[in-house]
Amino acid sequence: MSSSAVKREDYLTEVIALFKGFPLLEGFPDHLVTQLANASEIITLPVNSQILKQGQINEHLYFLIEGQVGVYVDGGRVSKMQRSGDLLGEMSVISNRTVGATLLSESEVTLIRVDSRVFLEMKGPDRDLYLSILYRIYATVLSEKLTTTNQKAKHFEELTIRLTATQEELEEANQTLEKKVEERTLKLEQQNAELMVGKRKMEELLNNKRVLFTKLTEFHSERLIPLKNSSTIFAKNFPKKIR
Repeated sequence: MSSSAVKREDYLTEVIALFKGFPLLEGFPDHLVTQLANASEIITLPVNSQILKQGQINEHLYFLIEGQVGVYVDGGRVSKMQRSGDLLGEMSVISNRTVGATLLSESEVTLIRVDSRVFLEMKGPDRDLYLSILYRIYATVLSEKLTTTNQKAKHFEELTIRLTATQEELEEANQTLEKKVEERTLKLEQQNAELMVGKRKMEELLNNKRVLFTKLTEFHSERLIPLKNSSTIFAKNFPKKIR
C-alpha cells in the first residue's frame, strides 16, 4: 500500500471515529458514516474567518470539532456554537435555499466539511436512507434551536418583568425625590423670607442708630460745646464769685 493510501486510510479512520462520537450521528449506519468520511475534509480556520455568508448558496455541511463560531443575522450576533459535533449549514442544504446567517469563527476552529452533493446525487435505497436520517438530524437540530429560542424568550420575558419593576421603583423614587426637593425648596424659601425680614429689621435698627448718632452729634456740637465755652468764659470773668 502506498504512503498516500496509508494516509488516506488513517484520515478516514480519524474522521469515522469523530463522526461516531457526535450525538447527532448516533444510529447512523456504518457504511453511510464511511461515505460521509469519503466526502469530507478536515479544515482549520483562524479567528475571524467567514465560514458561511448570509444570502450565499451552500452545498456543504459542517461539523464543529473544536472552537467557537458566532452566528450573525443582518450584522447582529444572535448566538454561538461551541459544542463538538454541532452542525452548521444544514438549513440551507436541506431547504435548498440561501444561507440564513453568517457564521464567523470567534477563535481558531476545526471543522469537518462534507460535500452534500455526494449524497443528494445518490440513487436507490441509500439515498432514501440518507435523506431520512438527514431530515431526522434536521428535526433534532431544529428542536434544539426551538428549545434554545424558547429559553431565550422566557429569559427575555423575565428580564422584561424585572426591568418593568425596576422602572416602577425608579419612578416611585423619582416622585419621592421630587417631593423632597419641593419640600426642601419651600423650606428654603421660608427661611429666605425670614432672613429677608431679619435683614430689613437690622437695616431699620442701623438706620435708627445712625439717626440717633447724628442727633447726638448735633446736640454735642450745637448745645454742649457752646455751653462749655460759655462756662469757661464765665469762669474767667467772675472767678471770685464762683469761689
